[in-house]
Amino acid sequence: MTPRMGPRVVRPAGRPEEDACGTENLSGAVTGSSGRPSLRRRAAGDAFARHLGIEILALRPGHSRMRLRVAPWMANVHGITHGGVVFALADAAFAAAANAHGTPAVALAMSVQFLAPSRAGDVLVAEARETRLGHRAAFYAMTVKTTTGTTIATCQGVVHRRPGEGSP
Repeated sequence: MTPRMGPRVVRPAGRPEEDACGTENLSGAVTGSSGRPSLRRRAAGDAFARHLGIEILALRPGHSRMRLRVAPWMANVHGITHGGVVFALADAAFAAAANAHGTPAVALAMSVQFLAPSRAGDVLVAEARETRLGHRAAFYAMTVKTTTGTTIATCQGVVHRRPGEGSP
């Protein structure tokens, strides 16, 4: 069996989402109009996120939304979702949104506030939104919620952007 290499890409029904590198069609084209790997293909290259079962729901420069179903092995000693799992989901959304501009971006800082517990079987959705884009730094706000609307965590993050270093 071939190992999975990144988050599973979930394509919404209907019109495929456009990205900075062209439009990814439903046939799974791997390059956009520039000949570079599509935005979703690059984000899907995160092997750790793929291992956790994180799925890409939406992705465009400065914004992403990702989903994860909490598995029983993701619980801590209290029977609630391990904080590292919640953090990893928020971090995957953060990284995708920040790198979706096509300029390599690496995290400088990220903070998380845990607001409510979740448990095995819950489906969590993380959304990352850019709050400020500069030449060398960009700032993001992330939320992690259950599909029923309970906010599990809020996060803030800062990336260092590396213009001129090619696609991430």
